[in-house]
Amino acid sequence: MSQNGTKVVDEAQALATALHVAETVKDESHLIIVLTQASYDLIKEVVDRATARGLDSGFDHWLNDSIKTGTVARLRTWNDRDYVTLFKQAAAGNVVAKHKLAKLLKMDVTSPAQ
Repeated sequence: MSQNGTKVVDEAQALATALHVAETVKDESHLIIVLTQASYDLIKEVVDRATARGLDSGFDHWLNDSIKTGTVARLRTWNDRDYVTLFKQAAAGNVVAKHKLAKLLKMDVTSPAQ
């Protein structure tokens, strides 16, 4: 104890306590994003229209929904193009493309076509 009645905390104990608190706090820094004004305005328009239709989902819901929907659509587009490219290459006799396409379509390329 000091003369004014306050307790002196051992530095090692304070550091251990601080480290324990830091370990229990989940790092979510990767979840922080910055939207452009145009993106915010588009999502806000969806929120406003959804609210007008009686849906009570908030901005976070529609932002997440838009990200998922957009990502799935983008991947589908790329996958479709990849399939077309592989099909063209396989049709031209490219053996590697045939195997890749067969793997994607889960076909057995060792057996003759019927």
